[in-house]
Amino acid sequence: MAKLTSEQDWDYSRYTPPSAAHFESITQKVGTWIDIARKNLPEAGTFLELGCAPGYCSAVISYKKKNISMTGVDFSPSADSYLSTLKSIGTVNARLIKANLFEFKPEIKYDVVGSFGLIEHFSGTDLEKILSLHDESLKPGGTLIIEVPNFNGFPGLWHRIFDAPSYSLHNISAMQPRIFNVFRDLGYTEKFCGYVGSMEVWGDSGAYRSDRKWLTQLTLELEARINNFSRQKESNGSPLEGRMFSPALIFVAHKPLTVSKK
Repeated sequence: MAKLTSEQDWDYSRYTPPSAAHFESITQKVGTWIDIARKNLPEAGTFLELGCAPGYCSAVISYKKKNISMTGVDFSPSADSYLSTLKSIGTVNARLIKANLFEFKPEIKYDVVGSFGLIEHFSGTDLEKILSLHDESLKPGGTLIIEVPNFNGFPGLWHRIFDAPSYSLHNISAMQPRIFNVFRDLGYTEKFCGYVGSMEVWGDSGAYRSDRKWLTQLTLELEARINNFSRQKESNGSPLEGRMFSPALIFVAHKPLTVSKK
């Protein structure tokens, strides 16, 4: 299948936005994909997130950046969570477009186009269409930001063992830097591409929701121990990073002002 998820996989009806203290803390961390995305935003302009619900990524990237006008596109029944999350951080200039991404035709071109944890849920021609939509929605000279989780190396092993149902919804080949060659071939100027952040394991299915409570508890305890160990390594100046450990891959590039003639 080209599309690895279905509508029921995107239910945010019970989602609650994090506290202001969370946003303050997470936006102060250096070297994360959030840090890199925020550093590459223009001071003002229009921002489009493809596959935007529940709005956390748009909110954390635009936190305290009052001169950026936010728009999100999402097809899920609980897509309104995007607006609720942005409202929770004081964003009043936000718009939600309820649409299937394969039917979405941008009415305008945006200064920034981003997606976060989106493209890895597609493969084949559907993946090609989603990547093309990023380019179609972006102004010449605009900024492209794409983030995907990293299920290579140790994170991938963790998800295969403890989070298998969720793991199966992801196209691991889309978690490689070469997936962004489509933009390089279009003449984009690459600003950043790489695996970032210290190792952090997590999950939301499989052993995390087992009917055997002891298994869920054991999984959570093991997760905590691994993440504490990773934080200690980071504090000691030897973080567990890169393709084998980092939790995310991020690509940032600028679209050319004119189409190059080859």
